[in-house]
Amino acid sequence: MPETPKYHLRYPSTTERPSASQISALADDVEEALDGKWGVESNWQDLALGNLWVPFGDGFDTPGYRLSGGGVEFRGVMKSGGLGAVLNTRLPAGYRPSAAKMFFPGAGAGHARLHLDTTGQLSVEAWVGAGDNGFVSLDQIRYSTPS
Repeated sequence: MPETPKYHLRYPSTTERPSASQISALADDVEEALDGKWGVESNWQDLALGNLWVPFGDGFDTPGYRLSGGGVEFRGVMKSGGLGAVLNTRLPAGYRPSAAKMFFPGAGAGHARLHLDTTGQLSVEAWVGAGDNGFVSLDQIRYSTPS
């Protein structure tokens, strides 16, 4: 099990209400301790869609991904593709999960079952309920990356 990092936080050691300067010092210590670990966001990258998948358009975000807060998040809406691989290429190293992931985003009048493997390939495995390829929303898909 990895060792928990030790941070030096100047927390007031009194039972009295801390002063504004003590609270400010604590906030500075927390920010320094977390710098580069959490809350880091990369720029959005467009997904290289394949298998007849195209961006939905109509003002919705283009399908994409980025590093955010110690993990990866997706956005956007796609349409018109078939079952199987969604991407022409795989997600790059650093964006791939340590274990396979399954997601059930909105799709048509139901859901899609998406599978993301450890090599970075995203696939539409099946339609759930009244799901179809009229649209598949990638918004709300997030997962942790290996540290």
